[in-house]
Amino acid sequence: VGQSGHLQMACHDKAKIIDLSPNGPHEERMGALLQKIKRTPANRNTRRQNIRLVDNITGKLHSTPSAGISFNMAQMYYNGIVGIPSDVHKALEYYVITWETMSGGQTDAIIPVLNHNMDEVSYVLETGALRKFAVRLHAACEINHIAELKLIATMFSARVADKEALTAKAIGLYRDAKAIALSVGDKNLALVCSKRKAILKAIGQRQLDRVVGKYD
Repeated sequence: VGQSGHLQMACHDKAKIIDLSPNGPHEERMGALLQKIKRTPANRNTRRQNIRLVDNITGKLHSTPSAGISFNMAQMYYNGIVGIPSDVHKALEYYVITWETMSGGQTDAIIPVLNHNMDEVSYVLETGALRKFAVRLHAACEINHIAELKLIATMFSARVADKEALTAKAIGLYRDAKAIALSVGDKNLALVCSKRKAILKAIGQRQLDRVVGKYD
């Protein structure tokens, strides 16, 4: 996240559309539409076609939910594409839907990227939206007992507590999230949790600068 608070999203390939094996004919048809979305050329015809395709896929997802397709829709909104501007709220909406509709197996490979991008987006959302997404993630935990889902749900709750200046609560939640991250071998998010805890514990600008320097 830059100094202005805007997410720096042109930095890595984690927002690329990922080719996943279709789970049934409906998902196969949506996947075929997704593959028709073009990155170039940046002209009016491409914009029109991409908008039509996204509208078509969005309609189909309402009637036939799909974790894999939702994930790729989130990836598209994460960075934006010709005719479809970057929209972090829509990206996170589809990331959360991915967790809400995930059944395991087919989508296991996307989980590290999914949680990484969700964590990044969480830093530019207002508190109200972040809280709503956290509630949905915890509700999904009641259905899908997946450790990585519990991890990101806990991190979102920690972020909400942080933004609400509930420092002790945020530190405790980041401690819990770090333990989950280590249990599933996610060293990246474990490090994120350590950094957030250290920032929250820092007293004064000098300590804060030292923490930021250590982790950056």
